[in-house]
Amino acid sequence: MELYPWIIVLVPCLVSSTQLDSSRRLFKSLKQCLFDNNLNSASIVRRGASKAYKSLNYQFEIQVPRKFPLAYVLPLKESDVVAVVSCGRRLGVRIVQKSGTHPLEKYSYWNQDSIKVDLRKMKQLKCAGMTAAIGSGALIGPILWKLWNSRKVFIPAGSCPTVGISD
Repeated sequence: MELYPWIIVLVPCLVSSTQLDSSRRLFKSLKQCLFDNNLNSASIVRRGASKAYKSLNYQFEIQVPRKFPLAYVLPLKESDVVAVVSCGRRLGVRIVQKSGTHPLEKYSYWNQDSIKVDLRKMKQLKCAGMTAAIGSGALIGPILWKLWNSRKVFIPAGSCPTVGISD
C-alpha cells in the first residue's frame, strides 16, 4: 500500500520526460531537414527560455490560454517558406504562418508540436504605377502609410497597424 504514492509521483515524471525527448527529436529532425534544404539554421528559434523565443511568441490576446509552438522559423525568401512547408509535411508537423506582431485571433498558434513560420522579414513593398507588390510579412500600418504618401492610394486593410497583411 505504501508503494502506490511513489507510482503516482513517478508516472508524471516519465510522461513529461517522454514528451521532452519527443520534442527534442522532432526539433532535431526539423533542423536537419531545413539544413538539407539550404535554410540558414540561425533563422530557427526553438521553444525555451531564450529572449528571442519570448519575443517571437508574444501573444496579444490574454483571454485565451497561451500557446507555445515547438519552434519559430523566420524565412527570408519564398524558397525558405517552401522548405519549411516541405519539411513540416515530411515530418507530419503542422505549419502555421504569422505575418504581423500578433494575429487578430490566437487560433493560429496551434499547439506545442507546431512550427510557426514568422514572415516578418519578408516585408518588402514595391510600387510601380498603380500596382503594388506587398510581401507577406508586411504590417498594415507601414503599407497604408507608404501607399498613401507615394500614390495617394488607400486600401481597406483593417485598423490595427501591427497586424500583418496576410494575417
